[in-house]
Amino acid sequence: MNIKKILFSLITVSFLSTLVLVAPVGAEETEVFDTKIDKVSKDEFIDKEGDKVQEKVYYNSEGKIVKVSVEKGEYAEPVSTDNSTKSYGSYYAVSRSSVTARFEAWAGAPQIRVYSNGFSDSYTNSSKSTKKSIDRIIVNTTLMMNASVEDQDSDSRTSSSFANASAKQQSFMIPTHSQYSRSSHTYHNSGTNSVYHSTEASRG
Repeated sequence: MNIKKILFSLITVSFLSTLVLVAPVGAEETEVFDTKIDKVSKDEFIDKEGDKVQEKVYYNSEGKIVKVSVEKGEYAEPVSTDNSTKSYGSYYAVSRSSVTARFEAWAGAPQIRVYSNGFSDSYTNSSKSTKKSIDRIIVNTTLMMNASVEDQDSDSRTSSSFANASAKQQSFMIPTHSQYSRSSHTYHNSGTNSVYHSTEASRG
């Protein structure tokens, strides 16, 4: 019985040590990382594309960043001809990128994993209360870690009001740079000019 207790204690200590040490994302995250959102800050700025962007930063109770999201919107202008303006295909395109740290089980143990998500949505107007299906929506997203591409994903949909792409951390690493979610968004619909967006969210 004593031998069984000793073995159980050793196994427990070994598992807890692994739980603390395997989180690979950063030096400050080599301990169990709290991914529960405690507060959110909001900001607006003009990005390098010249577009107005809304940014949200999500913090845990220790003040560490769990998630960063950026969003921009644009009306698809009706196509003008010599005789008339076709407005039946008008819509409001909303593009968003987010980079998120999640505490989950992967590679055999609980640890931090970083995700990059790209979201492309079409609505009837800027209130974003009603979705509108359009001819085609395309989104490509890239997760950048340590100044190199970690993972990529894309989604292309026809007759849809959305497209979503998700890239995720593939390997253990201690970062020397911020983590980036970089997404490109394309919207096509008959009767309107196409909309092209680039969005980038940075964590760290």
